Amino acid sequence: MSPGELVRLNRSETLLFKGENYKPAPKSQEFTVLKYDAAQKLVYVPYYKEDGTAVAVTVPVEAVEGVARDGWGELLRAFEAFRDQRFDEVPRALAAAGQDPALKALASALQPRFTGFLTAAGVALGGRAQAFGNLLAGMRETAVQLDKAGHASLALALEEGLDKVSARVQAANPGGAPALAGSKVDREPLRERAVAGALGVNLGRQAAALHRMLEAKRWVEAGLKAEPSRPDLKALMARVEKDLGDAEDDFKAANSMRKHAGGAVHALSALDHGLKKCADHPKLKELKKEMESAFEERTSPPVTPALVAASGGSSAAVLEEARKLYTARCTECHDLELLDSRSMDGWSRAMASMGGRAHLSDGQRGKILEYLAAAQRTLNK
Repeated sequence: MSPGELVRLNRSETLLFKGENYKPAPKSQEFTVLKYDAAQKLVYVPYYKEDGTAVAVTVPVEAVEGVARDGWGELLRAFEAFRDQRFDEVPRALAAAGQDPALKALASALQPRFTGFLTAAGVALGGRAQAFGNLLAGMRETAVQLDKAGHASLALALEEGLDKVSARVQAANPGGAPALAGSKVDREPLRERAVAGALGVNLGRQAAALHRMLEAKRWVEAGLKAEPSRPDLKALMARVEKDLGDAEDDFKAANSMRKHAGGAVHALSALDHGLKKCADHPKLKELKKEMESAFEERTSPPVTPALVAASGGSSAAVLEEARKLYTARCTECHDLELLDSRSMDGWSRAMASMGGRAHLSDGQRGKILEYLAAAQRTLNK
């Protein structure tokens, strides 16, 4: 596992910062590897704050799996490899990008430009720089074209790579280097657009993974304003808008159902479904608040004589302790789920998976499962 590799979580996981719980991350959330610590079997990945800064957090290596890059990812990888002077990766990534029908024309146009330029750069670094200047000017013009086409991230990576190659050529040709073309774009506005596009992707994906779709939409809109042609931002926007539409439908259904006799249970199911699509939907959140007592009955009912009787032998004190643990520890990373959203086998698997991250002992997990089983039996009577 190497820096720059794309990975996704194969299970829900709590991100750790300096060994302490930092943020929850759901299954399938994607990250770019910063570093792999083989000794501790930890993968360092970035978590982005709202101000755009990134924190290096860790996940266990067994919690991640590799992800194949799509065409746009390969194209971006080619430009970032050029920027970082990993020239051997450039043709392979461009060829992979060209397998995407939507990017075939662009990748095909770029391949001969990079091939010719890298060949001339190799000759120039050997002390013969005569042909290099013209090809450099052509690549500077390519950066202008990419920026005009809405690909600021590609243009900036290309510009920064050209700067590095030019400096190396000049150093290799003291007194004999040709006049080398400088940038033809206003670099600071270009950088601002590229940063905004990258933040739109990273913060948008991060929010969407946690089902905060309104927040995700704001980030994606800002990214598209800066880089209107980024395919990953367009794809993310389509996903966000679909989930927002589904959440709105769930709100309408829940709001209608709760007004009918006996409809509260169905309203709660629609409400829960909607919040799983869009956790920051204001109307769904307000409706949940209005139905708080009914929601509690379906997620974490108080310990009553009926619940004690349904437990088959647990004491009220044990069940109350379990309820407090459940409502406190199991809400550190997510909201409580409806009791009937899982079978007891499902609750047992969830507790086995997440109990450790909630710092619950085996005994505490067992008590919580006793409480959940009794609550389910009471619910179903």
